[in-house]
Amino acid sequence: MIRISRIYIKRYRSIMKLVLQVEASDSVITICGENNTGKTNALRAIDLFFNPRKYSPATDAPHHKYKGTRGGAVFPEITLDFIKNDSELFSVTQAFGIDGLKAGHPKGYKCPVDNKRSRQRLEGFRVPGSRFRRIPRLSLIKFMKDNSIPLDTIASGKRKVLIVDDDDEVVELMVDILARDGRFETMTASSGYEAGIATEQFRPEVILLDYMLPDINGNVVCRTIRSNPKFEDIRIIIVSGVVREDEIEQLLQSGAEDFIRKPFKVDELIDKISATLKLV
Repeated sequence: MIRISRIYIKRYRSIMKLVLQVEASDSVITICGENNTGKTNALRAIDLFFNPRKYSPATDAPHHKYKGTRGGAVFPEITLDFIKNDSELFSVTQAFGIDGLKAGHPKGYKCPVDNKRSRQRLEGFRVPGSRFRRIPRLSLIKFMKDNSIPLDTIASGKRKVLIVDDDDEVVELMVDILARDGRFETMTASSGYEAGIATEQFRPEVILLDYMLPDINGNVVCRTIRSNPKFEDIRIIIVSGVVREDEIEQLLQSGAEDFIRKPFKVDELIDKISATLKLV
């Protein structure tokens, strides 16, 4: 169940600022007060929130202006706080201008009305006891997709691992191991060429690199990554079953952080990555 917990009206008709706190979960809200205190306009403001097409700046903007604004900051802004299932708190703002809803208004969040501009608004929730709002990750991703904003501008909260190996079974095993751990986001590549593209696009923190790839060997990949200043923070762990001891030393000198010999144990793989990233 979703219910209204607070109504915040600014600059609407005779109301310059009005806050209505809804304490009860009853279906009926009663607004009491003396004549000309804005009771009717409060109801009109709530109706306008859900029906923004009714907006008319000639009648809905305040009948007077703040001194010195020269016409600025005179249009309505209506915010409703909602509680979902008596625990999740979120806030929705409808901000109006001379032509209607303000597109891209900084306090505007996605509103459940059939309006093109409001559908582009970002959904968020107010932090209890604070003036700040937070945006759920899934809501942010949807908003970015709807507005053609590149998703690589946000972080997943997980550590990025690029798996480079041409053995499908090994790749599937590594992906499964890291997915089960829960701390890692993965991408895969099966050649040196694909690894270069994935490194540029995915920007991994760790690369699990097979030494013997179809088109190149691990030494070249290590040197190529280390020669690019953009990738200086990427750690490389070589994973192979055919590397000699002297080759392991060469790989470490070329820029690899560590080495894992195939076949490997699950704990060994996780421990190596965790140690490389200094995870607790």
